[in-house]
Amino acid sequence: KKEKLSFGLSYKNLRYVIWTPLIYLITIILLSFVSLLNQYLLSNFFNVEIKPQDILEKFKELENSIEIIIFVFGSTIIAPIYEELLFRGILFPKLLQKTNLIWAIVLSSLVFAILHFHLSALLPLFVLSIILSFTYLYTSTIWACISLHALFNLISIIAVKFMN
Repeated sequence: KKEKLSFGLSYKNLRYVIWTPLIYLITIILLSFVSLLNQYLLSNFFNVEIKPQDILEKFKELENSIEIIIFVFGSTIIAPIYEELLFRGILFPKLLQKTNLIWAIVLSSLVFAILHFHLSALLPLFVLSIILSFTYLYTSTIWACISLHALFNLISIIAVKFMN
């Protein structure tokens, strides 16, 4: 698979997007357990407060429709495309060429999690990135990762905006 892994952006690969809701449900179930573990570890061993990213806190305060639309567009379209092209499209295949599958997934996922600059979500972001890496590996298209990432971000910002 090493030599076959590329962006996979051809139109025919859009068919993998249909699996996004199922992969999302599996991801949410897994991340629920990971988040509980994360909260337990950070609270009991590292005395770190679990809180949403600062940008999500600022999003909750937005009332202007244009600002909300721009934020949602950036979070659900721009960020997933950019991050998936960077992490799954470039970094992961390069690491796969230089190391083995496990190291490529672990290192690219660690970088993904760290570069979100949110300590209290480091473990869940790391696991999300592992899921995105396996999604890319098994579909050979970045479309599946972009759609999963976009759905994840969309539901996250809806939850932050409308739930306490």
